[in-house]
Amino acid sequence: MRVENLIDRNFEAACQNLARQAYERMQPSLVIGIRRGGVWVRNAMKAALPENIVFGEIGLQRNGTAKKNQLNKVLKSLPQWLCNLLRISEAYARRIKHRCCRPKLYPHESLRFDPASEALLQSVPQHIWIVDDAVDSGKSMASIQAKLQTYPQTHKVLYIALTVTEKRPLLMPDIYLYNEGVLLRFPWSNDFKNNSQ
Repeated sequence: MRVENLIDRNFEAACQNLARQAYERMQPSLVIGIRRGGVWVRNAMKAALPENIVFGEIGLQRNGTAKKNQLNKVLKSLPQWLCNLLRISEAYARRIKHRCCRPKLYPHESLRFDPASEALLQSVPQHIWIVDDAVDSGKSMASIQAKLQTYPQTHKVLYIALTVTEKRPLLMPDIYLYNEGVLLRFPWSNDFKNNSQ
């Protein structure tokens, strides 16, 4: 397992490459980013996509995010090699946890689409991309898939992420650039340092 920095132009280029690959599979009418990292990825994809696409988002609070945000200053003060080691250790711990206990999906009411996306989802069938930065357990995407199945319209959906860190997530994205064994550090990561390249 290794950690790679995906920042600045590398991040933009990776997101645009991801968008081009996905566009070859399905031309979307709606691109939804999973808040927080998926929205960054969605925004970076815009340069590679036509202007007539609606861009939305879905919000959910993953377990542990608030705790990680509290560690922000501490993580930024640590040397890069130690931050990498902590990321790898967290990934192995998460993998062991998922082998022991299959993650439960988020309840539908905890997943909220922005108003414009919600209106489109309720109206007519859409070609949708669900975009995230990283898929670990797959719980977020699988939960969104289950919520989309409750809508009166049948939507065609493509699930997209920059990286998949687990071998068997609950939902494997249709398109991704990096697979198991690669952990990515993004511009919004708590341990990102402006001088790290």
